[in-house]
Amino acid sequence: MSPSKSVAVAASLACCATAVLAPAAAAQGSVTQDSVTQGSVPVSFACRAKPPLLPAQEFVQQSSITADAPASVAPGSVFTSTSQTDAMQAPAELNGQKIKALKDIRFRAKLPGNATFVSIALSGGSNLGPGKPTATHVDGHVVETAPGPIAGGSTFQLPKGTLQLKAGASGVMERRVGGTSYDDPGLTFTAEVKVLLLTVDVPVACYPKPSPVTHRITIR
Repeated sequence: MSPSKSVAVAASLACCATAVLAPAAAAQGSVTQDSVTQGSVPVSFACRAKPPLLPAQEFVQQSSITADAPASVAPGSVFTSTSQTDAMQAPAELNGQKIKALKDIRFRAKLPGNATFVSIALSGGSNLGPGKPTATHVDGHVVETAPGPIAGGSTFQLPKGTLQLKAGASGVMERRVGGTSYDDPGLTFTAEVKVLLLTVDVPVACYPKPSPVTHRITIR
């Protein structure tokens, strides 16, 4: 069993072997780096899968995030921005082996240093299984978690995150996808793969390479 491509989030995901978790549909709109409006931001993830008793396998995974934020805000003001990974399709099998589910999906987004966290709320999403998605603020990041399980072969989308921040005194606020390495990932999840009579858990860790700006907001 050899890991290869699969599709992620913030996102969403990958699997081991030659399975591909492909975007369900192309997103509309565009994002410029000096004036952020609603649109799709491409993200390239470096991923590493660790199947039991086999060497770790590394691969590149393409994904995208739809982001929305004001181009500028007043100093000290509380403002709202949103982001959501685009819809994806989980693979049903890999190399003839059934993928039962994806589970324990965790996506991190880095917050700007010149802003103060106020709140985060989730809404929407589809085909995420019985587990309830949650979002928390941890060490300068917003962490979105979807326990799943998400059935293999299904089309799904992680919830939209609606974030409120308080702007600092001046400067430019940038939000990015979190993660800098396999040991400091921005995206993690587990694929449940049916191998003969066994179900094998394959953990996957990914980080953006490079990390794109999903929101850029000027304080003025």
